[in-house]
Amino acid sequence: MRTTYLIDLENVQQHGLHGISMLPETDRVYVFFTNNPRVSLCSLANSLAALHLIGVPGGSQSLDMHLVSYLGYLIGCGTEDDRFVIVSNDTDFDPPAAFWNKRFGSYKVTRQSAIVEWRREDPAAAEPVEETEQETAPKAPVTKEHAPRPAPVQQPVADAAPAQSEPT
Repeated sequence: MRTTYLIDLENVQQHGLHGISMLPETDRVYVFFTNNPRVSLCSLANSLAALHLIGVPGGSQSLDMHLVSYLGYLIGCGTEDDRFVIVSNDTDFDPPAAFWNKRFGSYKVTRQSAIVEWRREDPAAAEPVEETEQETAPKAPVTKEHAPRPAPVQQPVADAAPAQSEPT
């Protein structure tokens, strides 16, 4: 059985990636983000799963709409044994999950707040493992599908100390 994770990075941020290093190489991870991701993607390098970074244009509900439409595409290309996990705290994903589950007649699409929650039946996953953010080469190919290069994160510049007036 292959599990595909569709991550709403804007909603779950770094917490949603917790457990990514525990995924087998048969799983797939699609990380949806807008032009200004506010988290480090270094933890993605520790995964054996196939990784796909998908940048989408900003806007009201834009990321959600892209994620749900991609879910339908992946379901159409998948097999009966595939499972799909939407990683988000947004309950607006529940109706599409219910729609697909009704079509399949089985529990095939779920929503949860982090990757590690889906693997609870695995005894090794019962105790969350702390992930380290190491800069290592990815173990699985990382693709970036139709995504513009994100703008570099700009660090805030500290204001210079106010000029002191000379005593009169």
